[in-house]
Amino acid sequence: SKVVPSLGSTFGGTEILLSGGSFQLHSPLRCVFGESEYSATSVAATAVSDTSIVCTTPPHAVGVVSIILSQNGVLFDNVKAVNFEFISPMEVGAISPIRGFSTSTTNIAVQGSGFVSRVDDEGNSLLKCRFNEDD
Repeated sequence: SKVVPSLGSTFGGTEILLSGGSFQLHSPLRCVFGESEYSATSVAATAVSDTSIVCTTPPHAVGVVSIILSQNGVLFDNVKAVNFEFISPMEVGAISPIRGFSTSTTNIAVQGSGFVSRVDDEGNSLLKCRFNEDD
């Protein structure tokens, strides 16, 4: 089993894709975050194929938790638990420079806190800048 992405904000709201199991598409699915049935949080999940599901992370404290799947309130024994890491939200304090040319590449410096430098299975950085072209 695999989860992508494998980390997200403690605020929740990260859409994750779990793959590698054999899921029944017609049954209600839930992602269960946590080790114990008494302290775990479950959220609705949607099957996108018979081997992949999507769910959205709930708010959670900083740390690594296991994710397992539930169908009709029963935990799947045949699906290996995967880990998801809840991290503190990033905060951007300053960006420099604040302008650049649309016809060329401009390197920027971003200052702030909570930045986590991680790479995926292929060695690509998970830390990215996104720009809004409408502003």
